[in-house]
Amino acid sequence: MSIFEYNEEEEMKKIRADEFSVGRENGKAEGKAEFVIELLENLGEIPDSLRERILSESDLSLLKKWFSEAVKAKTVGEFMEQTGLSENI
Repeated sequence: MSIFEYNEEEEMKKIRADEFSVGRENGKAEGKAEFVIELLENLGEIPDSLRERILSESDLSLLKKWFSEAVKAKTVGEFMEQTGLSENI
């Protein structure tokens, strides 16, 4: 047996595991973004640009920060100021 021998079954397992991991991380990010939106909806009208920005974010640590800020905020505007999103939207 050669060290250069290709094992298709093992390669497919690796590919599926990587795809599963990516899908799982994307799902976590999507869920956190939806929670941030739900919290903000309780505070008032969410500008479409802010909604789109939050839902497009995939960085879990940033989404966790936004979640914490959304919990503390009294208005959507306050949330935007505290997160710096008012400057980017």
